[in-house]
Amino acid sequence: MMRFVPSAISSKGRLYSVFALVGAALLLFALMVGADNAAAQVPSDPAWSDALTTATTTQPVMPIGAGGSHSCRLNPDMTADCWGRDDEGQSSPPAGETFTTIAVGDRHSCGLRADGSVSCWGANDEGQSTPPSGETFTAITVGGSHTCGLRADGTARCWGANDEGQSTPPTTDATTASLGDGRPLQTAGITFTSISAGEVHTCGIRTGSGAAVCWGSTQDGRSSAPSGETFTAVSAGKSHNCGLRSDGTPACWGNNDDGQSTPPSSEMLTALSAGGSHTCGLRADGTVRCWGSNANGQATPPTSGVFTTVSAGNSHTCALRSDGETVCWGNNAAGQTAAPPATPTPTPTPTPDIAERVTGLEGEVGMLNTLIGRLTNAINDLIARVMRLEVGAPPIGPTVTPTATGMPTATPTRTATPTVASHCIRKMGLGWLTGTWSRASGCESSKTPTNAEAGTRYARYYTFTLDAPSDVTVMVTSEDVSRTYVYLLEEVGNHGAIVATHASRIAQRLQPGNYTIEATTYNPRAVGDFTLTLDIRPR
Repeated sequence: MMRFVPSAISSKGRLYSVFALVGAALLLFALMVGADNAAAQVPSDPAWSDALTTATTTQPVMPIGAGGSHSCRLNPDMTADCWGRDDEGQSSPPAGETFTTIAVGDRHSCGLRADGSVSCWGANDEGQSTPPSGETFTAITVGGSHTCGLRADGTARCWGANDEGQSTPPTTDATTASLGDGRPLQTAGITFTSISAGEVHTCGIRTGSGAAVCWGSTQDGRSSAPSGETFTAVSAGKSHNCGLRSDGTPACWGNNDDGQSTPPSSEMLTALSAGGSHTCGLRADGTVRCWGSNANGQATPPTSGVFTTVSAGNSHTCALRSDGETVCWGNNAAGQTAAPPATPTPTPTPTPDIAERVTGLEGEVGMLNTLIGRLTNAINDLIARVMRLEVGAPPIGPTVTPTATGMPTATPTRTATPTVASHCIRKMGLGWLTGTWSRASGCESSKTPTNAEAGTRYARYYTFTLDAPSDVTVMVTSEDVSRTYVYLLEEVGNHGAIVATHASRIAQRLQPGNYTIEATTYNPRAVGDFTLTLDIRPR
């Protein structure tokens, strides 16, 4: 630490000291500009430290599935948990594997990896657990003894049992599939926006027209979709199917012995799932409505809680609450409704790249800015001292010297209506990115989770825009911070109304508009890396 002593040096020496300090300031400024230029060389976003990887699909994360006598779910770290009957390995997912989607059938299950490849486990007597080599998909669905995947070009590929034609989707070749009124299916350019496998049949939604098309067993009319109807989604059950119209009303066809194909009148849903002899749907307020067979209580959902996903199995149902809790009801003869506590595996830290190095540079730039500001004040004070000494004036008070760390020692004071600093908020696209909570960034949360310890919470903000109603999934994971937290807000910034909150995952149907994600933690003053995933599927 250097302190100015007026009696020890001449006026000329004092001026030289001033010039030396100015030179030091210029050197620090050059370092800062160099760091900024290094950051500007990142092609994806010249002002942001997060590394963005574009997703290869737009399919929503399916975090839970109910099958014949077993159930599976995705944990926040994207590993799979299964429970219930396991005599054929259907409840034993591969250890250490991570998936973006999970699908559960009668005796086997499958997961879709981030690279589009498929891994299946369980029964394989018909080849249903042996995906085609080298194929990649954007979505998968599991039926009785067959499995189907949707390719990026919208064509369907199925494997496994094909005794009823359930694994032979319509193609540009001749086909017996129909539009539901006896007219042959047009064979040119047959692609789908979604598909769903039943016990011995499969259904899909045609690209463009929205018409439902089914193939496989024709028993009970399960492959005869209603004529003239258009749908945004379809779910195939054991021997019946249900589709969701664009206005949210359901329509069902096929076996109706237990009323599973007779949805409640005037019911409006955001999602639905066809099971063995019952069907369940999710309302906009997050409550579940089921109809059909209730012999095992599978059509009597819990009356409390808000749900984000529901899946109907053979004689049980599972759903995911907005707080991340898995809830199942119905037949529990094999333990299929006894969901175990989630035990997520920490997400591996991505390999460092240029964007992460820029993150470190940004922190150094912040420290340099602090040092330069303090050094500038010291230089101005020193110049004032020299000038006052030259004219014979008494010296002014002691010089303020920068601390060794150059970091602020007090928590910044919040305003009554806090705003997000421009460097803390950026626009986000589909896919995943890695970010860092850092003291040097000065990016803080304006909210405190219920029952959380008071203190500064470091945060990052991301915005995105929807042009059409969409199903949106947001996930935050962190290896460095055990308790993450995520808010979904309307509009840009941190002043908008809170749409949903969760410790790690939000799944919500949203209307067109601007939205902001706040990624933060329960822990005050916690710093470290995190991974944020944004998945959008237009409805």
